[in-house]
Amino acid sequence: SDPIATALFSGCSEPSSNNFLSGNETVGAAASLRARLLKIREKNKGADSGVTGDDIKSQAADHPVLTISSSGGSTPEVNVSMNDIVDGSTKIASPSKFRPVLDESIDTIRKLLDKKPPLLETDEDVIACTDVLKNIHASVSKQANLAVGIDALNIAKLREDIKERISEVIETLTRLIDFGFRCHEDNLNGGMSVPLLSVTLASEMAIFRSTDLATLVNVDDLTLLIKEAGGALLDPRLAPPKSSEPPQLDEATSTQMVRAINKLAVQAATGSNRANSIVALTRLQEQLSLYPDASEDPLFNSRLSRIVTKLMTRVVKAEENVASPYNTSEMDMEAVICCLEDTLSASYKAEEENKPEGAAVTR
Repeated sequence: SDPIATALFSGCSEPSSNNFLSGNETVGAAASLRARLLKIREKNKGADSGVTGDDIKSQAADHPVLTISSSGGSTPEVNVSMNDIVDGSTKIASPSKFRPVLDESIDTIRKLLDKKPPLLETDEDVIACTDVLKNIHASVSKQANLAVGIDALNIAKLREDIKERISEVIETLTRLIDFGFRCHEDNLNGGMSVPLLSVTLASEMAIFRSTDLATLVNVDDLTLLIKEAGGALLDPRLAPPKSSEPPQLDEATSTQMVRAINKLAVQAATGSNRANSIVALTRLQEQLSLYPDASEDPLFNSRLSRIVTKLMTRVVKAEENVASPYNTSEMDMEAVICCLEDTLSASYKAEEENKPEGAAVTR
């Protein structure tokens, strides 16, 4: 059976303490601040606003940090520091202060993905991305105490936003797996960023452990994730080293990494919408068998195909263990049957095209 072990994510830094007001004091202060800012904006429309940097600094002394929440609830809570207001002007320092945490998080991850490896272990974008992933993990697993520099309310809002944009989140996190395997120079853990990979795997694992999130992942993103995880399992750096070669990773790290990736692949396959899992695995098997990339190693594809077969077995067993398996009210059997029919048709077609002259096609 596939090895099961805890994910590598073993804890994050405690969030930095913020000087928040609370209770009625917060509400009153927030309303007062909004009123002042509105007046400032109106005055600023004229040629001379009449508001000086000293005026603003005096207000900052009264309310160093405030938590503002919109009355409609559609805008996420944001921390506004009056000291962030530009000196001598009336505008708020940066629009990014009001952006949803998820937007900032996705931007941070994509900024790293746009970089060309190898990167230093101390690269600021690697570190920033790792912290962002810790917050994603904290929000999905509902462990606000593990967040880095974000309060509990924003961590809860982050989870809501992840749920609404689950496909974008899964697609972005899956790209990080490949990036993490080639992040550094070969002399540093074989080129792998173990901290970045650890928290990436833990974040995706948390998503697929959460039924309300896992069942929303679509077929395309699930297919990509399983293929990426399967490929990572076959990475030679995670294989036992030959006696004549020094190991690129120490044995303990290699073992933990294999277990974490394996566990993610199994959880993604069995924790997702069951019909989506069957369709994703069937499509991936078809892709590996009938439409292999010319640049890919046939042996690698064959080994990956065996992993997909094992995952399909796990999915079928999981479905057969429910009270009413293959129930059409719970599972989109039409999608499953159509996918199987398409795959069989493609298989027959490929066999027809590749058969020796005069040979019959087996059906």
